[in-house]
Amino acid sequence: MLITHIRDQLCKFSFLLAIVVSLCTALKADPIVVLNGHLGRNELAAARQALTSALMHADKPLLLQIHSSSGHLGEVLRFAQELAEIRQSSGKQVIAYIQGKAVGPAAVFPFLADRLIVTPLVAWGDITYGQSRRGGIEVLSKTVKQFVADSAPHELTMRHLVDAMVDPRYQLVEEKQVENLNAAQRLDPLILNREGLESLQLIRPSDVMTDDEFAATYLSVNQRRGAMTRSQQTVSSSDSSGLQKDFERYLRYSRVGENLVGYLDIGQDRSIDQTTYLYVKFALENYKKRGVSCVILRLNTPGGEVLSSLKIVDLLQEVDVNNQIPVIAFIDNWAVSAGAMLAYSCRFIGIVPDALMGAAEPVLTGQQGEMVSASEKVNSVLRTEFTNLANFYGRNPLIAKAMVDKDLILVVRNHEIVELKNETDIRLEGSNPDQVITTKGKLLTLNGKQLMEFKVADFMVPLRPIAPLTAKEKEQGEWPATKNLVFQEPYLAAIPNATIITYSDWRLSLFSFLSHPAIAGLLLLGLIIGFYIEINTPGFGVPGAIGVGCLALILLSSFAIEAINWIEVIILIAGIVLLLLELFVIPGFGITGILGITLTVIGLFALMLPSLDKLSLFDPDAFRLIGSAFFKRLAWLSGALILAVVVIVVLARFFSHRFFRFSKLILTGEQQKSDGYLAGIPREKMPEVGELGETVTPLRPSGKVHVGDNLFDAITQGNYLEAYVAVEVIRIEGSKVVVREVEGREE
Repeated sequence: MLITHIRDQLCKFSFLLAIVVSLCTALKADPIVVLNGHLGRNELAAARQALTSALMHADKPLLLQIHSSSGHLGEVLRFAQELAEIRQSSGKQVIAYIQGKAVGPAAVFPFLADRLIVTPLVAWGDITYGQSRRGGIEVLSKTVKQFVADSAPHELTMRHLVDAMVDPRYQLVEEKQVENLNAAQRLDPLILNREGLESLQLIRPSDVMTDDEFAATYLSVNQRRGAMTRSQQTVSSSDSSGLQKDFERYLRYSRVGENLVGYLDIGQDRSIDQTTYLYVKFALENYKKRGVSCVILRLNTPGGEVLSSLKIVDLLQEVDVNNQIPVIAFIDNWAVSAGAMLAYSCRFIGIVPDALMGAAEPVLTGQQGEMVSASEKVNSVLRTEFTNLANFYGRNPLIAKAMVDKDLILVVRNHEIVELKNETDIRLEGSNPDQVITTKGKLLTLNGKQLMEFKVADFMVPLRPIAPLTAKEKEQGEWPATKNLVFQEPYLAAIPNATIITYSDWRLSLFSFLSHPAIAGLLLLGLIIGFYIEINTPGFGVPGAIGVGCLALILLSSFAIEAINWIEVIILIAGIVLLLLELFVIPGFGITGILGITLTVIGLFALMLPSLDKLSLFDPDAFRLIGSAFFKRLAWLSGALILAVVVIVVLARFFSHRFFRFSKLILTGEQQKSDGYLAGIPREKMPEVGELGETVTPLRPSGKVHVGDNLFDAITQGNYLEAYVAVEVIRIEGSKVVVREVEGREE
């Protein structure tokens, strides 16, 4: 009994000790109220609960963590009034931490603060932003000014800021006063960035902190895991309600059955090329048949061929628009050059915190083999492509264009992205200087925070440990979606029974091998030489089998790369038919044979050259844009064709007597004079000059004449003669008799 009593007392003591430790930890940390995302009635109800807990810390300052650009202005003003009353009655110090942006109704809360702490890329102002009506400016300005304490630092400046952030007719000038502007000079309400806050002396360098610095200074370990995690999730989607609506609109899944998710992985182990295109093409075809809910495209690539990337873009948009299967690009580290174009071609873009995206200027190979920037026309083609992709999915086209054009100047002015013509137009001074995004001379590359800030990315997932894949899951190509970072996003994480599937097939390796330019050239070489040897040898043997096999592989690889054009097949078949007619039906070798060879070569090249129909000879720069892959393949095929001709000449010259002795197309043996073979009629049997004869056929101007007892080929001096006309031999030319009409001797 004694042991039981002691054990019970120890359990009670341990429980009480845990409570005391928890209370001490909670009391040690500063109380925090998180005001992130859309600030409506429900969101502010949670903030009121946090405020109630904060009142327990009588000796601690009140922390307001703000990151919002939307909300209900009336609800925000009511909550701000409650905060103001608590501050006045309790004497609490209020510290406002603007974690990114406090725009719209959220811009009210910093006026309650005794101290401001901001992130490096801060935006604060325009209280009426996003509100349907902007009436009652005077009343709103008066209400917000009441929140500025008389004892607050820079109290006069803060009251001036209220007017500038509410009324577009006011603007701060260099003297830090507010000047009333006339209607012609009307501007948007003021938004301050870091430079503006520093110029007004509202913050010091020590007041600029990153999230980690703020957490280490003001939050306990538990609060860092709690409040900051909530903050990161909110930062990951500045418009979470809009993102959720887009997911609900485009991403359809079953609430009771299994939900398959297709997975494409374009990594940095090799650049984007024709093989990548084949992989994406076959994988998407497989995913459409299996009925996936969406496709995840993981990008960690330095870019690659423009032509292959353009074709992948078409595939991604086709599966989204035509098959209603949204593609989610997940930038797991970097997506630069062609990788940025692939990201822009997806419905949604997710990123990790250290993601990079941009730098997509096209480059071409110079005369010396060096990489040089493409011409303006080439840049214009890609600028248009990037701009169209950005507009199609509701992203800012200027940001997309700046990733291609290094001469673009972009700034953030009054919370809008603006393109400037000259660098002298950038506002570097005043209370609201421009936030420079990019200047001339460099391509735009955005980091993770900027991708979220400029709404290029839709959500960011924090880097956290996830369960590794088992060997069996890798072998089967299927695993739970929870083992993928993308599914840390709240909406995706809520999809029930989500399973990621991958695609692998031996055909992919085969087609990738066949599509290589060097292999295509060897196939063409084998096709030409194999058929040549087979035509010149009896029966059907190994050379013919090699030629047929090479032709089959060429057709197979062409069907795999893209849907083959029927015109190319018709050209090839027509060329082969003409060749067969020339060889076995029409005697000699003439126009039919030449046309057959020409059409056959054109058909083969059309089959084996990628996207020949996309080239335009009337736009040389656009031709060069996709010409890198085209000319590389053309060089291999042309080299194979030239080598085939050389081999044929060598075979015909030096080996025809050994290999082609039994050919039905080549005469064997020689016609010797000793065997009675003569080239023409001997001269002694030809008629003498002056002999008379008679035309047997009309001479127009050549024909047959009868001289003496023999028949000879004859020709006039240009005039025509009818049959049975008397003629005279005037000279002999080889085996032909030149004659003229004898007047008065016609019979």
